[in-house]
Amino acid sequence: MVSIRTEDVSYRKRCYVQALRHTGWTFQRIANDQGLAVSTVYGICNSPATPQREGRCGRHVIIDTRTRRMLVFEATSTAESRRKPLSDIAQEVGIQVSAKTLRDAFAKEGYHRRVARKKPFLNETQRNRGLRFALERHNWTAED
Repeated sequence: MVSIRTEDVSYRKRCYVQALRHTGWTFQRIANDQGLAVSTVYGICNSPATPQREGRCGRHVIIDTRTRRMLVFEATSTAESRRKPLSDIAQEVGIQVSAKTLRDAFAKEGYHRRVARKKPFLNETQRNRGLRFALERHNWTAED
């Protein structure tokens, strides 16, 4: 008989072996029926039905939620701090990360920076025309 490791058995077959065991079959009978070693059947029956992950999955979080919120609070606390570079704000809080990581952290909290648009200059004539336009149409209805 060819030696098959417990990890090499397909998920479907592992579920089938566990189902047979729950119906009352012995380890030897399952091993003979499925062409597996008794030790493999024993290992399958004593392992969880669904595969378990070892440790945490995914990417390691550099800046957690609490720190991100603290950064945003610091950045929005005063008018002066709203104009500071993100790296200066991070230094004040005591965080040493790259500029991209900071931008991503602020973006994750919904905080984005934009360049302020220049307000167009309106001379006296333009202001008077706008005021006259608004006053003429002040009492208009939706049909008008």
